[in-house]
Amino acid sequence: MGTRILQAAAAFIGLGIFILVMLAVAYIAFSWGRVRRWRQAAVFLAPGIIGTAVLVGFPLLFSIYLAGTNLSMRRVLDHSFSLAHYVENFRWLMFEARAAQGFPAAMARTAVWALFQLGLGFGTGLLLALALVQPLRLRALFKFLLLLPWAMPGIILILSLGTEFHYEFGFVNNLLNNLMGIRIRWNQDRFWNLISMHMVGLYLAIPYYTLVIEGALRGMQPSYLEAAELDGAGPFRRLRSITLPIISPVLWPPVLFSLLGLFSTFDLPYLMAAQGNELISVVILELALRSGQYARSAMAGWLFSLVMGCMLLGLIRFGRVLPKEIIE
Repeated sequence: MGTRILQAAAAFIGLGIFILVMLAVAYIAFSWGRVRRWRQAAVFLAPGIIGTAVLVGFPLLFSIYLAGTNLSMRRVLDHSFSLAHYVENFRWLMFEARAAQGFPAAMARTAVWALFQLGLGFGTGLLLALALVQPLRLRALFKFLLLLPWAMPGIILILSLGTEFHYEFGFVNNLLNNLMGIRIRWNQDRFWNLISMHMVGLYLAIPYYTLVIEGALRGMQPSYLEAAELDGAGPFRRLRSITLPIISPVLWPPVLFSLLGLFSTFDLPYLMAAQGNELISVVILELALRSGQYARSAMAGWLFSLVMGCMLLGLIRFGRVLPKEIIE
């Protein structure tokens, strides 16, 4: 018990030293700034930087330490730290874990999920946005219906939509039974469970893509499309050669953040995924809370962070080659 108290005290002392260092950095930036507004900016930014470092940096550093231990539910008091534990935890996640808990399989499922959601959601949102920029009747009502999913808390909405796929009482199965005389086991069959997850995910995501793309379309100058139409370009040619190149730099940041959010999404797969369809976020949680393998859960989290970091750098590099100004 005394050892545990000393370790906790050391952790708090380390956190205090870290906070003092951040305060010292903020003070130096305030005192040595050559331009007054730099010093003022440092003062205003210092609380946010310190708060972020404490709330985000300290847990990240602790998870690095945790990934190098053998801490589990059975080894709470007698766990140890060593470089060999890093290798062992990595090897277990990559090669020895069962299929549902294995890191490669979970990342593959998550990648397929994210790419499918992004592609279909963006495509559907583009079609709806192209329709909304036209002078249609009841356009305000249609926008209201698009925003309706955002008026409810996400968890409540997912739970409500999930009950519609109930085998016996759900609306979807009752509709299929009345039309074709069939019922689908949405919650038991892995394939149909994945289909139901995609349906709910698209219902939640399409309004976002629609409104973002509509805003980009309304920022275009109509003269570009009018000139292309006078030259004889059809609707598809105008979309491919004029519209998409112009709005792509505007849409790239929201699409990038949306893709990152799809990889790390938690509420939808946690509430709806059947066994074998869990995404990486749910797998990490199950390792920690259900299996009690805290060190392996921390290692899985850091592997996921490394993969996401590499992907983010690649996407940012790809985004730099997009034209910033298509037409002067």
